[in-house]
Amino acid sequence: MSYAEQKRVLGSITSANDGVNRLPDKLPVFPGAQTGLYKFLTENVQYPYKAQQQGMQGKVLVSFVVDKDGSVTEVTVVKPVHKLFNDEAIRLIRKMPKWEPGMKDGSPIRCRYLLPVNFSLH
Repeated sequence: MSYAEQKRVLGSITSANDGVNRLPDKLPVFPGAQTGLYKFLTENVQYPYKAQQQGMQGKVLVSFVVDKDGSVTEVTVVKPVHKLFNDEAIRLIRKMPKWEPGMKDGSPIRCRYLLPVNFSLH
């Protein structure tokens, strides 16, 4: 998801008084950048067995906050698909290691981040 897409969606789901910066100079970065993030997701996702049996697929859009210390908090589903997928996406995000925090004016900030979690049988 591009920076512009992040800003557009985040602006519609957050309030100005939530203490989370929506316009950082630098977005948070997962350890190992995009490659590390995709590797983490691939290695840690547990496709729900019931969904797999029924041939279900989908993409859950998850919002979370990367705190000043890089920890992941306030995990919520923005675009749900099915309870099985939603619950797994939340579990997966909560399991993440600390990120490099977002930055504003050279200082770490709390920053909201959006991440699509894809569930595909192919």
